[in-house]
Amino acid sequence: MNARSLKIAILAIVILGLALTAAAAENKIEPKNLPSIDLRLQTFFLYRNDADFDRSKPLYDEYGQSVGYFATIFEPTLDWQPIDQVTLRYGARIGENLWSRNDAEQNDPEDDSVQVLQHREIWGQVMFNEAFGVRAGYQHIVDPTRLFVDRYMGAATMFYEMKKNKIEFTVGQFPDAVYETTGAQTAAGELQQNNFEQDIFLLALRGEFRSGYDVYFFPGFYALFDNSEINREKTLFNPCLRLAYFFNHGTMIATDLAFQWGTYKQSGPNNEDLDLMSGAAEVSAFVPIKRVSSYTDLLLLTSDDGDRNDTLDTGYVYSGKSSSPTLLLTENWLLDQYDNLDESAAAQRAGLFVASEQITVHAAESLQVFGIFGYGTALDGDNLDDERTLGYEGDLGLSYHLYENHVRFTVLGGGLWPGGAAALLKNEIDGKAKDPQYHGQANMQIHF
Repeated sequence: MNARSLKIAILAIVILGLALTAAAAENKIEPKNLPSIDLRLQTFFLYRNDADFDRSKPLYDEYGQSVGYFATIFEPTLDWQPIDQVTLRYGARIGENLWSRNDAEQNDPEDDSVQVLQHREIWGQVMFNEAFGVRAGYQHIVDPTRLFVDRYMGAATMFYEMKKNKIEFTVGQFPDAVYETTGAQTAAGELQQNNFEQDIFLLALRGEFRSGYDVYFFPGFYALFDNSEINREKTLFNPCLRLAYFFNHGTMIATDLAFQWGTYKQSGPNNEDLDLMSGAAEVSAFVPIKRVSSYTDLLLLTSDDGDRNDTLDTGYVYSGKSSSPTLLLTENWLLDQYDNLDESAAAQRAGLFVASEQITVHAAESLQVFGIFGYGTALDGDNLDDERTLGYEGDLGLSYHLYENHVRFTVLGGGLWPGGAAALLKNEIDGKAKDPQYHGQANMQIHF
């Protein structure tokens, strides 16, 4: 779909919403039948003194070593219940659009400077009775721990709701790593050249069980069938569990557990099959004490032993999503930078342990001052030239919200003091250099 078609589609949705609103005013349709719109706007600033931990000046230094940009992201979501039993959703993400790269006046949809537009959620949901329903289309699929799967994809979900409890069964498809219809000349050819032979399927069974307002028990069983590599099929099973307990005074303790096993065909030495067996765990605790609150997070991913001659891989397949408050050791929670160290270490099969702490002082009704501290290490040095330490992170920031939390401003700065493992994972010139990386970030978010 080109840019003109996208604009027409968005305009049609807006016109439809206005028409429905006008019809409701004239025909006195019940408010539940009107579309509801969720809007989220984010403008983000980032500066880092370097992209890695090596201050050596490269011979070819056209772009310099620092990283910095402004970006804007807009996420509109439209929900409509034409009748009580049917729900339609369309959710888009416009961005992240960088002010210095994406041109608001660019008309050529194939130009690199055209603004980014993602159609993230397009699904319909039908309830057959008060408890049983189906939902199909592009939707957000996430396992209870977020450690294995957390992404948008095409999927069909059947669910059964029982007051506070829910059971879901999902069949989804990951986008192919290799596009099957590259050589197709016609629309019919594109459809005919698609098949299920080299597709990636996800089967998921998930439960949500609550006991009052105190205990949350979310089990899940996920099965990945990856046929994208010819004669090298990968089958991976991931049972998982999230257990959370809330105390009366606001304290929360949560535990995430996951285990993986499976087979990777012809991927071991001498084209032998590779057995997969690994695990992950995360423990989080939130404790409020008057004007001060503490959030603690411990993340653990198992590692492989680095022996390339065995047929057992014990490195956990990690989504890159965690509950850690750090911004450099783990995913940046203001805006993902796609370069977090925990994901790089897991991809290297080196395993991971990250301990992090956030202390927040509620200085005023709408003002919070916070400090973040984190330490990360790989579990196995054989995959990182006998290095294990990822580094120490420290950040200091403040957050100001107003209009009943609909608007929030966040400003923070800090740095990461790397270890040898982080240097090997990120440095492009000197793999032994361990120069600190400093950063400053600012964010404005509006949500209605």
